[in-house]
Amino acid sequence: MDSLDECWHGRVVRATTQAVLTRIRAEFPDYDVLDDATVQDDVGYVTTWHSELVLSCLAAEHQPDPGIFGNSAIRRFHQGVPVQALLSSYEVWAEELWKQVLEPTDDTAPDPRWTMEFAAAITRHVQVALSAVNRIYVDEAAGRGRAHAGLRPDLLRALLATDEATEFIQRLARTLRLDPTVPHALVLVRSREPDDAARAELRSALRTTTDALDAARFAVVTSGIDGQDAVAISPLHDTPHQRLLETADAIAADLPEFFVGVSRPYRTSGGFAHGYLEALHAITYAPGRGERRAYAPSEALPNRILRESDHAERLRAQTVDLVAAYDREHGSELLVTLQTYAEAHFGLKTASTMLYVQPNTVRYRLQRVHDLTGHDPLTSHGIFVLLAGLRLIEPER
Repeated sequence: MDSLDECWHGRVVRATTQAVLTRIRAEFPDYDVLDDATVQDDVGYVTTWHSELVLSCLAAEHQPDPGIFGNSAIRRFHQGVPVQALLSSYEVWAEELWKQVLEPTDDTAPDPRWTMEFAAAITRHVQVALSAVNRIYVDEAAGRGRAHAGLRPDLLRALLATDEATEFIQRLARTLRLDPTVPHALVLVRSREPDDAARAELRSALRTTTDALDAARFAVVTSGIDGQDAVAISPLHDTPHQRLLETADAIAADLPEFFVGVSRPYRTSGGFAHGYLEALHAITYAPGRGERRAYAPSEALPNRILRESDHAERLRAQTVDLVAAYDREHGSELLVTLQTYAEAHFGLKTASTMLYVQPNTVRYRLQRVHDLTGHDPLTSHGIFVLLAGLRLIEPER
């Protein structure tokens, strides 16, 4: 490699660094935690150093030492740069360095036979970088404390984004002592008014959640906040899932401004995407979302099937929308009567007591619903269709 022209070498390094810094500012909003001086001096210096290292060590047997990535990765961790952003920045560096190596120039260029050595060297460098950065971030996270201190948002996001047992996820799971042989359940807390949920309030809600789980003797192996979600993960061992639901009900009662969803228990050797989606679907689709209680996936399934159906809009238009329009036009209470009749388990007398009217009044109103929709609430088929329509207008809060 001694024949590499110094002028060409310097041009490649400078152009690569400039291109990487430009793309980081344009494509990586997560790097906004760093000011311009840090990006220019710190990120720029590290980029230049890695480019020079690869260009100077093109022997096929060269294998970069994982330790060379340590100091800068630790700095990025404590600066708040998410792990995925740092990993992606190394991939961008590899793209730009390769692009500059192949760029035509009037200066002396490397012999074409070296291009494969360049490609191999860059590939090895990035592979070692990705593995080293993952390990460093997990080790730093372990040093910063677990459950109650809260897992870093980017690490929590990675844990909730996949069920796959990638090397990074396995290392993170071992650090958090997530036993793949034990079923775990996830508790999700989300504000009923997400736009108004201040981070301090969400952190307070997470503390209430972990304290309640502790008091009920549920170990919290990890917890944290990512965006509008507060999450706690607990192993169940031999504890019935119902007891966790009861504890979550108590948490919901203490957090009236928040939804609380609970996943089913399941074993995983990877991440917790399945559990997170179950808890999220529970608070999104469960009936009675105005109630101050926890929501489970099993009760959310019918609503989810209905709302995601291609026929949902037509079903609603041909049932409850007709009833609601009639109520608006005539000042009647057919829709609330239908809802109360369902809540009364289809008992005319019970519904009339709840509405403070006579049973015959309830019967008359249900007959009007039948006339409007063609579905008789007093028959099993009719009430089934109407209940499906009611599920489509469940209050959002």
